Amino acid sequence: MKTFDEFSIDLGGRTGVEAQTTCPQCSHTRKKSKVRCLSVNTVEGVWVCHHCGWAGTLRSGRCALPAVEACRQATLRKTVHSSAGCA
Repeated sequence: MKTFDEFSIDLGGRTGVEAQTTCPQCSHTRKKSKVRCLSVNTVEGVWVCHHCGWAGTLRSGRCALPAVEACRQATLRKTVHSSAGCA
């Protein structure tokens, strides 16, 4: 199983089931970069950012940015359609 460190999630020594920390995906780009927008459940091994939507789980090793992924898929569909001569 993966660890939070492998996803650059720094719990900063916080203990307990629920922890709040900065998001490694978006906090560095924010004006309020020190706001703890990432909620981490250390027992379940899951996390979600309340700012950018980045979420994931240690069990599957998966993480996703829902809005970014949806935009990427839309761009891919648009590229495929325009290259195929579709409007």
